Amino acid sequence: DAFPDAIRQPDKNGRLALHLACSYPRVSMGLLTMLVSAFPAALKTFDKQGALALHIAIRRKLPKELVLYLIDKAVGAARTREASSRMFPLHLACQAGADEELIEKLFEVYPKAIDEVDSNGNTFFHVACMQRRLTVELAEKLLHMSTFKTIRQTNEDEALPLHIACQNRLPLEVLLLLSDCYPEALVYKDKRGN
Repeated sequence: DAFPDAIRQPDKNGRLALHLACSYPRVSMGLLTMLVSAFPAALKTFDKQGALALHIAIRRKLPKELVLYLIDKAVGAARTREASSRMFPLHLACQAGADEELIEKLFEVYPKAIDEVDSNGNTFFHVACMQRRLTVELAEKLLHMSTFKTIRQTNEDEALPLHIACQNRLPLEVLLLLSDCYPEALVYKDKRGN
């Protein structure tokens, strides 16, 4: 009651109370719902690094229920790139090792993100292959979401998702899935000759 407009005031990094709450791994659903209902525009406000609260929540690996709540309250945020990395929330979720349900929700909300690339030319599948925890089950789901273009897309190092998967020593079953989808990848060389 002493300063009711505090929720609308950014800090020196351009972060509002909602951004800060999403940075805290132990934030409660109660606090998030209070902040969103008090100032819904915060969901669409970028900080100085070009991140929305949803981007921060995914990067900080907030519980799935909290991230799904943010998506439901601001579907447009799931269709918006983070400025610094040029990643969509789908890329960020793959980078964070999010579970299937969250990845499927982000795909459902913005399926075009599968063919979009980040600042390094990586598709969401490149980013997923950077996670050593990528399971065969999740890789299968991601492949079902993917287009032929996604599997054949090279990044700025001219690496395919299969190159990234090999570099990160993903399970053989994942490598076989990728090579079955695009057999030519087995003889394609990246900039380093791999």
